[in-house]
Amino acid sequence: MQPHVSNGQSRLVAPRLHLAVFLWIQIWMAASGASILRWVVSTTDPNAFHVRLVCCYLLMLAWEWSLFYFVWLGMKKTGVSLRAIIGGKWLSVWDVARDIGTGLAFWLLWMVALMVFAKLSGPRHRTPEIVRAMLPRTGLEFTLWIGLSATAGFCEEVMYRGYLQQQFLAMSRSLPVAIVGQGLLFGFVHIYQGLFAAITISIIGMLFGSLAAWRKSLRPGIVAHAWYDGIIGVVLYLMYVLHHIQ
Repeated sequence: MQPHVSNGQSRLVAPRLHLAVFLWIQIWMAASGASILRWVVSTTDPNAFHVRLVCCYLLMLAWEWSLFYFVWLGMKKTGVSLRAIIGGKWLSVWDVARDIGTGLAFWLLWMVALMVFAKLSGPRHRTPEIVRAMLPRTGLEFTLWIGLSATAGFCEEVMYRGYLQQQFLAMSRSLPVAIVGQGLLFGFVHIYQGLFAAITISIIGMLFGSLAAWRKSLRPGIVAHAWYDGIIGVVLYLMYVLHHIQ
């Protein structure tokens, strides 16, 4: 991800009004997330629950791509390409291997840090039951979860570590401020998972922002983000299946 510069200074990758609308959408997302989860788990009928969960997954997929499209339209107004935001293109097999390896190494360090953090924080800060209820249990839910994980990895890295971090950098002229700002917003959007989870996700967002700035590319972060979301679904789905086989 190469910073977009004009006269030696970073410039906005989309108009200020576009950024204002994007930030308003984030506030709306944070406010509406909990109500959607409550709707999914409010039924006691298992069949109705699975239908609602599938609908929730499909809604999330549509929403991620719609918001990504909105960001892309904003960048088009300033002539910034998606390739430039991501950090160019792969030029060799080595580039592919390096980005995937960096992403997986970052994911591994992230997982170790999360386990240590969870151990130190104690059981009162475990994932809320309402969030655990959203994990896949059927083959269809598992398939949609993998698609949603890949979508979140790509779209959210472009939106937060690409678009938003670049916008904050252009406005503040400070990379640390830009990294912290997008990380805080990333965590705020997940406030429906609880305050502790939102704080943790904010820190994760800052780490992803630092990775993007260091590598000047979103690709390692996309790999790590998609892999993390996907592997959670895979592990818990397999545990659920094995538990019901026994």
